[in-house]
Amino acid sequence: MYTAAAHIAHAVPWLPGKLGQSLVGRRHATAAWERWGLTSRGSGPLVWVHGASVGELLTMEPVLHRLRRTVSDLQIIVTFSSVSAVRWPLPFADHSTFAPAEIPAHADRFLAAVRPTALVVARRDIWPVLMGRAAQRIPVALVGSAFVRRTPFVMKRLSGLYAPLLERVSWVGAVDGHDAAVCKELGVPEGCVEIVGDPAHDRALERIPNLASISALTHWATHKAVLVAGSVEPSDTKVLTDASAQILSKFPRAAVLAVPHEPDRRTVHALREAARRAGLSVSVWPGGERAWNRYVIVRRRGLLADLYALGHVAYVGGAFGRQGAHSIIEPAVYGLPVFSGEHVTSQRAASALRESGALTTVTTAQQLSEQWARYMTDEQRRMRVGLCGRGVVTPGAARRSTEVVASLLGG
Repeated sequence: MYTAAAHIAHAVPWLPGKLGQSLVGRRHATAAWERWGLTSRGSGPLVWVHGASVGELLTMEPVLHRLRRTVSDLQIIVTFSSVSAVRWPLPFADHSTFAPAEIPAHADRFLAAVRPTALVVARRDIWPVLMGRAAQRIPVALVGSAFVRRTPFVMKRLSGLYAPLLERVSWVGAVDGHDAAVCKELGVPEGCVEIVGDPAHDRALERIPNLASISALTHWATHKAVLVAGSVEPSDTKVLTDASAQILSKFPRAAVLAVPHEPDRRTVHALREAARRAGLSVSVWPGGERAWNRYVIVRRRGLLADLYALGHVAYVGGAFGRQGAHSIIEPAVYGLPVFSGEHVTSQRAASALRESGALTTVTTAQQLSEQWARYMTDEQRRMRVGLCGRGVVTPGAARRSTEVVASLLGG
């Protein structure tokens, strides 16, 4: 049934939204990979990395940098299933584009073209046909594995669907004990699961901010107490803008950098209009303003991790919607107290950050403004809480994951 459904989905000429774009991308990906294989595949080892989208793939960055130093003549290719990764630079990859269609013939053509030495899955984006056929030929590792436990009925069916891959997997680097237990429930052999932590923590700790790219904003932020609102989704807009209007009216030093998760023209316009309706004077960067207001919307991609360095406190978007919060580790590593919505609990780091006092869950603009005001009036508390949160960010997963993947590559 699954294979038949995949054939039907890829045969549909057009579907709306991101799903339709993803299906089109995957439909044409096999031919693109065949062209790359003919022109660029070398004779050395090749690790194939797959992640659902940008967030999952970026967790692999510290592992792949270490692999480059460990394995000679290594090539790295990256596949993904979300359109969000199309526009995102992935400098650790020799080539990246959509994963092939979930059809046996496409999977076989892809594997023959790129000749991978090993497959590494970031987090949990498993495709039974494509990866199941790969597991018959090459070793497979799941790195930074973070699974969600479903009902027994769903778990049983998932274990059957994923069996062609999971029963053959060589190693799973689980984030914590919960993830390890779910992996075993899904059918990963007992001895293949190891709890190693989250390589996203290594990435956040090791990343060197590129402040030159945001020098204009660095100057703007001087002498201000900036809330950096990162990965803002439409579901965050009202809470963020209403709370910002309250705080900016009370505290002359307060300022906001609002960074949309998808900073396209429509999203930026909607966020700007919502802020204006809340009574805020708004600037957009990059833009032509000579004198910027205290509420600035950033419309450039790829800068959020640097922008947190300018922060006094942080707000992480996404947790008012079904997708859950975006990365709460990135601001925590800068020692910032973090605010987020009610669904932030979907992140593994959330409970530890909350216990440290560095993560505050809010459900209304009033709650956000009240908690935000406490940090505006008590600098010592803000610093103490932020440092406690930074202590939650722990290294080590990238090193262990690299050791295992290098051994699978013969390095």
